[in-house]
Amino acid sequence: FRFHMRQGMKFSDGSAFTTEDVAFWHNDLRMNETVTPVLGAAWRSGRSIDGEPMTLDVIDDYTFEVGFTEPYGSFLSLLTYGTSPFITDSGFLKQFHGDYTDMDTLNPMITEAGFEEGEWWRLLGSKMNQNRQHETGLPNVAPYLLTSMGPTRATMTRNPYYFKVDEAGNQLPYIDEVEISIVSDVEAATLEIIAGNVDLARRPVNPQSIPLYKENEGNGYQTRLQAQHASLGEVFINLTSDADPVWAETMQDLRVRQALSLALDRAHIIDAVYLGLASPPRVIPLNVFDQDAANGLLDEAGLDQRDGDGMRLMSNGEPFCIPFVMATFTGEELPVGEQVSRMWQDVGVCSSVKIVETNLFLEIAGANEHQAMTWWAHYPRWPYHEYNDYVGRAWQYTYAPLWYQWYNSGGEQGTEPPAEYVELRQMQDEMLATADNARGKELWEAMKQNIADNVWWIPIVDDVLGPLIVSNRLQNVPEGGIAIENATAAEMFFISE
Repeated sequence: FRFHMRQGMKFSDGSAFTTEDVAFWHNDLRMNETVTPVLGAAWRSGRSIDGEPMTLDVIDDYTFEVGFTEPYGSFLSLLTYGTSPFITDSGFLKQFHGDYTDMDTLNPMITEAGFEEGEWWRLLGSKMNQNRQHETGLPNVAPYLLTSMGPTRATMTRNPYYFKVDEAGNQLPYIDEVEISIVSDVEAATLEIIAGNVDLARRPVNPQSIPLYKENEGNGYQTRLQAQHASLGEVFINLTSDADPVWAETMQDLRVRQALSLALDRAHIIDAVYLGLASPPRVIPLNVFDQDAANGLLDEAGLDQRDGDGMRLMSNGEPFCIPFVMATFTGEELPVGEQVSRMWQDVGVCSSVKIVETNLFLEIAGANEHQAMTWWAHYPRWPYHEYNDYVGRAWQYTYAPLWYQWYNSGGEQGTEPPAEYVELRQMQDEMLATADNARGKELWEAMKQNIADNVWWIPIVDDVLGPLIVSNRLQNVPEGGIAIENATAAEMFFISE
């Protein structure tokens, strides 16, 4: 793949953006075993963990080529996720890199950052995450720079070297500064919205609050309904949970997962939680509501014995319970979880819902201590990306983190999965590697069938319309399309008082 860079582009600190920065990213970050101990499949030939590493050939200051020894059809798609990794300010990052800065200079910064003496690679890592930036000072080529970050407020300031202009030659972005309010929960966000205190809100908005938002539009904003790129109401059950081996074995019985899906009245959930602004999922055929079929499958799976409360018992005599743990991001998670729990109890499966603080939720999920949660899955729109909720990502939010680890490590980590899961991953590997679009589409259809046949997780809804709050003074915010940041071109927003 040959890349031609825009000549004259600069990072936000005024330094030139050239192939020197690309070479630093490849040679000193990606191929440096201290910084990157394990080179992921994304940067290997054929998008395989066993493939040869990507090569880089610098042609001149603004031209470079990357090469692979095997086909890699989804490589360009990979680069469209978030900020391209090629865009790395080498001049800024070298001051934190052990190959460019001596340890006498680095150690005080390492200590101040809370790392152990000599761990310069951890200091470096904390400085260079452009997709999830939490520290100020990282130069980039984006329209805005993070200039302050606190517990309740963050500030972003326009990049004086941003490379885009409008048709009249005016440099973008139009807005000089953006203030971001960080609230503790969805309810707090709702109070700020209905008071007319925000210009734009998407994620911390509750679909059940649409009537309330509409009722208060006189405070200077509009409530738009736009297609959501994903729903936070998908049910993920951790099939590789360490919490209870008998529970995990029970949950790995396909009949149990089929029954749990059949026990859900999705039409009721769509009306009760989404106010009718959604459709049943298309990917899984078991999206019908059939309690009799659900009860029959649970009995067949050996869960035919019940306790005094009518709840089903596992083979060890303990109640078969599915505890949800979740944080609230948009407000739909809790009501969906409560509806699902109630419907499962109606077929004798006890269930509970526990809301925890966001950081604790991430810790629980990252440690594989969760048994069930509601989260989102992006597979319908972006099959070629790395955002692989549909194959059980190795960290957080997923249905099979230990299977994912086993497959990615060649069996050295995690837990060996069933053959059907291995088949799913192998199809994904081929789909991401092939340069034949027709074959890629064929594999994607086969993957969806695998997901449907095995009920790896339980989809609840598709085609969700969610609220997007836009103040009357904020202009150039796109209408229609998908309500996601990437589709907004926020550098074009302007304020009209």
